[in-house]
Amino acid sequence: MILSANEISALVVKAARGAGVPLGCAEDLGAAAGLLAAWGALGEVCLALDRPLTKLSPAAEMKDPCLAIMGPAMIDAVWCEGQPILVTDCENSRVMEALVQVAQTAGARVKCTQCDEGLRIEPCSEAPQVASTLGPFEVDAQTLDALNAWAAKTYVPATEASRLAGAGAGLTDND
Repeated sequence: MILSANEISALVVKAARGAGVPLGCAEDLGAAAGLLAAWGALGEVCLALDRPLTKLSPAAEMKDPCLAIMGPAMIDAVWCEGQPILVTDCENSRVMEALVQVAQTAGARVKCTQCDEGLRIEPCSEAPQVASTLGPFEVDAQTLDALNAWAAKTYVPATEASRLAGAGAGLTDND
């Protein structure tokens, strides 16, 4: 299916919220989704929502943190503390690279590089070049289905009681 960058971003934000990702992190992931689509790596968003990161330096205090939550937190830590962070089990480094580019658009002077040990997020002194994304992009059916399944977790079920309370078009819709 062909979607615009805005449609992809909105779907990823909704899917991340459905997966339990806090709003700010979901918005960062949604902003990164356009880059991922441009790189042909949008499917990695599903890994970022689903797979926990277990080997971080310094160690994370969270139980089973996923990259969608830990990515922005690691970027903020590097940006504020000025100390690099090494991620040794990051299967979807493209998501981290996209999150770093989103942070760079906000003025963060951080960079993300591959090294022998894994993925290194570190401060940088120069303002990095940030890629722009223009759509539309082709989204494969498997990725679209997975994102829609997480997004569906944010929907409120339609019941007679919710309609009587004012949800939806009501019991009679004569517009």
